[in-house]
Amino acid sequence: MFKEKGFVLLLTLVLMVTLSALAGSLILSLTTNFRNASFQTNDAKAFWLGEAGISDVIKRLKNNELTIANGATDSTSMQNIAFGSGTYSVTIARNGTTYTLTSTGTVDSQSRQVVQSVVVGTGASPAFSYVQHSERNLNFNNSTGTVTGNVSVGNNLQNSGGITFVGTVTQDSAVATPTVNTASYQAIANTVVTGTKTFTAGTYSGIWYVTGNVTIQSNVTINGTVISSGGHITFANNATNITVTPSTGYPALVAAASNKDVVGTRNSSLSISGLIYAGRDISFNRNSGTFAGTMIAGRDILLRNLIPLNVTYASEILTSPPPYFSGGGGTTVTKNKDWNEI
Repeated sequence: MFKEKGFVLLLTLVLMVTLSALAGSLILSLTTNFRNASFQTNDAKAFWLGEAGISDVIKRLKNNELTIANGATDSTSMQNIAFGSGTYSVTIARNGTTYTLTSTGTVDSQSRQVVQSVVVGTGASPAFSYVQHSERNLNFNNSTGTVTGNVSVGNNLQNSGGITFVGTVTQDSAVATPTVNTASYQAIANTVVTGTKTFTAGTYSGIWYVTGNVTIQSNVTINGTVISSGGHITFANNATNITVTPSTGYPALVAAASNKDVVGTRNSSLSISGLIYAGRDISFNRNSGTFAGTMIAGRDILLRNLIPLNVTYASEILTSPPPYFSGGGGTTVTKNKDWNEI
């Protein structure tokens, strides 16, 4: 009988040890599975947070909320942005119109990193479809010559009897006059001038950003762009031999403020290519030369006593429109087919 009791006791102990081992193994398995499930869940969340960072930057680029100079890398604007149960950080490197976005999503201690490059462009303003667009009037008083391209006039075409139009003239036009984001141009300018700037005889290159009035004297060649954020752009009286040729996709002359003009009087041998933009008036009086591109004025264009007048539309204004102008198709952002996870 004692032998039977001993056997039962031994069997019970063996069963208890076995059950304990099984229970421990089950608990360990459940704990491991839980940890694995948690790891997989956080890993997936981190991945989608990385993708969310890419989407956020694309949205901000479309809305012109991020300004990054060409050749620069922004590693501060989009850091540790909370979203859901984690964060994302995006580094943005710009090379021309291509922006490389490196986005890191993080949940707890787990991170996933994805890379996507995009091309940022500008949907062209409808005004860029015209050789001349004025919000109010277009006046050719005592001028003779040819305007090649379509013309948009918010109110009236005036004193145009001496002008041959090769294209359609639309009066009472509903086309909106675009506005310009000068801060974005300042960010990419090669030269920034606080105050006034006089271009004396010589050759100048790149984007010039000037906060005050601009004067252009004789024998000046500008291979680039002149932006005045708060002043007039004036060709000095009787100035001659002036050439302005911007890089493709950029304007020639911009007097951005709504009360500022682009003005020239008694100038000869003018050659201006690209976009001439004034927040108020574009006015040339007793000038001679050629204009190849587009003139856009927030109020009036006045081309008086120009004999002969030669204004020709340049289609690249529409196909490669200047950046940072509103009133059109807005900013476009196109993903390249180079998505990668690193």
